[in-house]
Amino acid sequence: MDDYTWFLIFALLLGSRQLGPLRNFDELCHKDDLRVSAFSPQSVQNDSSRNVPTAFDLVNSERRHLGSSSTPRTRRRSYLTGKLNYYCNSFACFQLQRHAISGDIHPNPGPTLEHNSRQENKPTRKMKLSCWSLNARSVANKGCELISRLSYKPCDLVAITETWLDQSIESSELFTRSFQVHRRDRTRHGGGILLACNVELGCVRRLDFETDCEILWCEIIIPSHGSKFLVGVFYRPPSSDAVYLYELQKSLSLIDRSGTNLPLLLLGDFNLPNITWGEVPKCYDALSTVFCDIVDDYFLQQMVFEPTRSENILDLILTNTPECLMNITVCEGLGNSDHSSIEFDWKLKPGRLKQTPRFVYNYRTADWKGLK
Repeated sequence: MDDYTWFLIFALLLGSRQLGPLRNFDELCHKDDLRVSAFSPQSVQNDSSRNVPTAFDLVNSERRHLGSSSTPRTRRRSYLTGKLNYYCNSFACFQLQRHAISGDIHPNPGPTLEHNSRQENKPTRKMKLSCWSLNARSVANKGCELISRLSYKPCDLVAITETWLDQSIESSELFTRSFQVHRRDRTRHGGGILLACNVELGCVRRLDFETDCEILWCEIIIPSHGSKFLVGVFYRPPSSDAVYLYELQKSLSLIDRSGTNLPLLLLGDFNLPNITWGEVPKCYDALSTVFCDIVDDYFLQQMVFEPTRSENILDLILTNTPECLMNITVCEGLGNSDHSSIEFDWKLKPGRLKQTPRFVYNYRTADWKGLK
């Protein structure tokens, strides 16, 4: 039998209620009138206006033919402000035509990769710390500028010399709650150093490394890496002598004898203009020679090679791990300070993954005779 005969038999089985009189079969079998892809909203609207059965009507007719009742039971529901058909032997409680017309049915709903909750809750692992070292010359009258600068260009570590602070000024007046601040004040008329650390990092003051000079040491702990390093802030007054540098040497010797073996970063204003810094520094007075000897004795390297005040390099970065420093930039100072500031990044070394123990058989000590 041909296709037309099979279709005629199928129409007789479904009944004439949905298909209409048999004289319309030629029109019904026309290629444009038989809508197979009923998921097009336009096709559903055209079929409803022309009273031509769609694929949904054929399926519904087949369900009523196979069910126990030929007439569906309808109930009033507020959903879609219309009647919903409940058929016997069916789990459907909604009209597919209305969903097809809506046009917003996604074939595979569910969370996407960008909104995976596990990835959103996974803590980010920092690969570097942004640092800022500057001579403020009284940071008390530059609090608004300091907060504004840190808001549009965040930093993890901020080292400030010549803070000119005392106990009458709180750290909360200078930094937001995102920083923990360690200070070593002198008076409101000179001196003073400060180290501000991001609260996401662990920061422990090391008073056991501080001596009778303006120096401050903190041990920085990176929670995501489990690594540590030492950060120091130093300020040498221009009128001080070699004894002041010997106190710096004493502080470095305390670190060396402690056996910590941590990466070291020393920042600050050293006020030693008579040194030409390069691969081999050149000293032009006795005080500069003493300082360069201290740097060599503790295997430190100086990383700033651009002037920070006039034509002199006064603000220095000393470290025993120069490979961790990158993107060193001498930029504009804070407010009306006559010193330029230094921005740089401290590269974090990735921590080693702990290897899980494995059970390995020692075949050399096996009882081969007993196994036979």
